Amino acid sequence: MSKKECEEFLKVFNKNDVIINPFTKRKIFCSQTKQKILKKCQEVLNTSEDYTQHDVDGDGSCLYRAIYNFLNDFHLKDEFNNCVFKDKNYLKKYEKWLKSEKPSKENEENFFVNIIRQTLRDRILKSEDYNITMKTYKYLSDVYHNYGIDNYKEVVKNNIDWMGSKKHIKTFPTFESFKEKLANRIRTLGYWATELEVEIIQEILNHCSNLKIHIFIDKVPKNYKYRQNTIYLLNINGMHYNYIVPNSIS
Repeated sequence: MSKKECEEFLKVFNKNDVIINPFTKRKIFCSQTKQKILKKCQEVLNTSEDYTQHDVDGDGSCLYRAIYNFLNDFHLKDEFNNCVFKDKNYLKKYEKWLKSEKPSKENEENFFVNIIRQTLRDRILKSEDYNITMKTYKYLSDVYHNYGIDNYKEVVKNNIDWMGSKKHIKTFPTFESFKEKLANRIRTLGYWATELEVEIIQEILNHCSNLKIHIFIDKVPKNYKYRQNTIYLLNINGMHYNYIVPNSIS
């Protein structure tokens, strides 16, 4: 099994119902099997001497889980929490919960997922998101009104899926309606994160921390120069986030 064979597998993964397993050379009919092979191929393609890729649960909260685990591995949780959660009084809630529950790492990770979703929701509803939601709304409104419904559907399909519903195709929502629906979806466990959430988290960090978030798309460039105080994530096929642990940081 080679990287080339896995690359060919990925090309046809979403196009054909029956494809060839690059490991066994047999036909694959079962979608569950295809998903397992996809994960193996992703590991093969992302093997490098420069870093180690760590997988997290693909339950719709993979972005937040990847961030948590990177912070945990590099002992950066306190710096992140003191910055991102301080304005909403969530830090006290977080610390109180840690003392009372004496949680396992798994429980703490789940609590982190919930509290960061709640933080993002509240910031959006109170317009404390550095105008990021408004910029997104104006962009979608411009596409909807000036570039045709087909282009609009294509944009929302890969970003904010509920905007593509029949209701919002017929009548574009007001900003308040958009903001409330978006905020509540972000708070809902299982709802996939988009670039909007990443942008808000990064902007919060810009105001009270030296931490940065860097996202690689599908693969890490060769001989990439990793930097300190940077959370490295890998976005795979636009569907899943893992985190990257560099072997050396400059």
